[in-house]
Amino acid sequence: MKTKMLLAMSFALATIGAFAAESQWTYNSIAGTISDGDWTFAATASGTDLTVGAHSANPAVVSDLDFGKPVVDADNVAYTIVALNPAFNNDAAGKLIGRLTLPASGLLTIGNDAFNQCTALTNVVNYIPDSVTRVGQRSFYKCPAKQELRVLGVTHFGTEGNWGGGNREFYSNSAFAESGVTRIVFGPGLKEISDWDNGPFRNCLSLTNVTFDAAMTGGRFSGGRCGGFYGCTALAGTIDLSGFSDLSYVGTVGGSGRALGNTALRKVILGSGLQKLDVNFFDQMGKLEEVVFNSAPGDFAFTTNVTGGVMFGGLPATQGVIARIRAQDKAAWLPFSATGEINPDDTTFSADFAGANYTARFLLSDEESHYGGDLGEWIYDHDAAIVSNELWTFSASGVAGVLTVGACVKYPSVASLLDFSASVTDASGKPFAIRTLDTQMGIVGNYNTSSTAAGLAVADLRLPDGLAIIGRAAFAHLNNCTNVVNFLPDSTTAVGEYAFHYLPVSTPLSLKGVVYLGSGTKGSNATFTFGNSKITDVTFGPDFKELKSWSRSAFANCTSLTNVTFDPAMSGAWVDGIRTDGFYGCTALAGTVDLSGFAKLKYPTATYHGEIFKNTKVDTLVFGEGITHLESQFMSGMSYLTTVIFKGPPPLTEFEMPYLAGVPDTQLVVTYVHKAYLSVTNAAGKCWLDYSVDGAVNGKKPTSSQATTFAAQYLVPGVGPAMRPLVTLEPDSGLTIFVR
Repeated sequence: MKTKMLLAMSFALATIGAFAAESQWTYNSIAGTISDGDWTFAATASGTDLTVGAHSANPAVVSDLDFGKPVVDADNVAYTIVALNPAFNNDAAGKLIGRLTLPASGLLTIGNDAFNQCTALTNVVNYIPDSVTRVGQRSFYKCPAKQELRVLGVTHFGTEGNWGGGNREFYSNSAFAESGVTRIVFGPGLKEISDWDNGPFRNCLSLTNVTFDAAMTGGRFSGGRCGGFYGCTALAGTIDLSGFSDLSYVGTVGGSGRALGNTALRKVILGSGLQKLDVNFFDQMGKLEEVVFNSAPGDFAFTTNVTGGVMFGGLPATQGVIARIRAQDKAAWLPFSATGEINPDDTTFSADFAGANYTARFLLSDEESHYGGDLGEWIYDHDAAIVSNELWTFSASGVAGVLTVGACVKYPSVASLLDFSASVTDASGKPFAIRTLDTQMGIVGNYNTSSTAAGLAVADLRLPDGLAIIGRAAFAHLNNCTNVVNFLPDSTTAVGEYAFHYLPVSTPLSLKGVVYLGSGTKGSNATFTFGNSKITDVTFGPDFKELKSWSRSAFANCTSLTNVTFDPAMSGAWVDGIRTDGFYGCTALAGTVDLSGFAKLKYPTATYHGEIFKNTKVDTLVFGEGITHLESQFMSGMSYLTTVIFKGPPPLTEFEMPYLAGVPDTQLVVTYVHKAYLSVTNAAGKCWLDYSVDGAVNGKKPTSSQATTFAAQYLVPGVGPAMRPLVTLEPDSGLTIFVR
């Protein structure tokens, strides 16, 4: 009891100490310090302006640090904190700052390493005060506070001479790098974001939006390697750089700055005051789709830091990027056109400007007569029964705000973005939601598909939330497609045969909303729905009920598929069909497949057998308590099979024929049954003991690990009994071992 009381008292004293700070700071001019009872810092005064230096005392527990409190000396003279240089620099005291308050006014400078790696800091009040004009290196590096950052008074993050002995005092290397900032708002006076190697905002993984003031002009956005906003992977949508006139880099050799590299930005807007643009400014912008130029090419110069640099240098040759120009600048841009003309549909850059390997680049004017919306918008025309944007047009019908998209009518001449997740409105501005995609980009013939010309024009496919139905051969054989986003939305309940046949993208597939994959009739089955594609994983939802195809399954020959997951809540499902069904030919599919949610695993005739896992590397199958039908040929062709686990009583039917038919005679396959079900009968009155060679499993000894085998009538003729042992499995121990 005494120990508990002492601990309680110690905790109480520590807690009191954490809140013992005074409501003001006291400046001691003789000691050269300021203190509030918890924290003490070095301090020097010039008149009543105060520069705060390194800390010398701190509380013992995580506490507030409030520089917004008044500062007075012994004579009650008030001081203003104009500079903060506490240089916590990843020390123990810095990790005790839970909430930081900066002065609401008067503060001019935040020094190098001021709050570097203060990793307990979750809230910053007045972050950053409008009065601040300079923020030093690593000042808030790895600060975890997830909040908006406003830097309205800072004009320079770095300077023109920030490298090679220049004025490095103003070098803002990693100022907010790897911090938790969610949004950054810059003021109209910003002139420069310029760093050599580690940009002030790099790798801010929570950053989703950056806003530059509309009144900003003449700015410079520059850097080298990991400058600017490099690695801010959540930064998406549009960034407006209209206030910058200089978009170039510090390095002179190989100086691709990657200022926006490894972000999710899709659109960049450049201003009318642009004077300089580095050829590698867009380097590593893997999601970039559109660049808007509000100036003519004669108004600005392309720098050539990299030998052979071209427009959009550093981007993959297959990445379709639109360069949108103003109609008034068409004449000035004509020399850069591949055809000597510019129209609002699909003009491309000339090779000497875009590069011989960069054919997927467009140059479009913003004429009022251009066809459809821009790349981020679809326009639905009721009268013409079409939906269109700059590059694509599809037949369409809409009722009550819901749109069905049909066959492709107009498409670009090179592989480009096809974004069905973009907004859809009609001429009056009424929004529509795409519910059905019946785009028919594949041509089906003799169990194969080839692409239409429109299908070959798809480089990046994006599917919309709320999508319910994908039709037959909708996106078959998209040979040039390198990315699929939102594949598939949870709202999707029906996917037609050949829908993604031969999809060349290595990607996981979600079927969370699909209940029936194939309906059992030849005209509406799941033949090759995803067959011969490069999908890597398939996940089924809890409501899935049927996997059924006529002759070529939904997943046949998906040779990149390594994992199949059925939701644990699934029940009562069945697999049905003939010949090459299920996951036939998925040669990379290995390990365990848990079929606990299936009740019927059988086929309609004795002539055809499903071979659902033939030519896979699956070594373990798990069957659940609710299984009622198991075809004797269900495991035919499974040359890697070693383990079969039953979590309940024997199936009701289709277990009378030889067990494990179609598995090589010399292949050892162990069948494990749960001990709890040895004597539990199914609806036909049979239990697992009835299938044993001696009417017993493990000699009916619940604790024995000795195995028996199946009776001869349940074995394939010629298979030695030792190759088909029947072993009990403890109900609570086997799953973690065998079900992966």
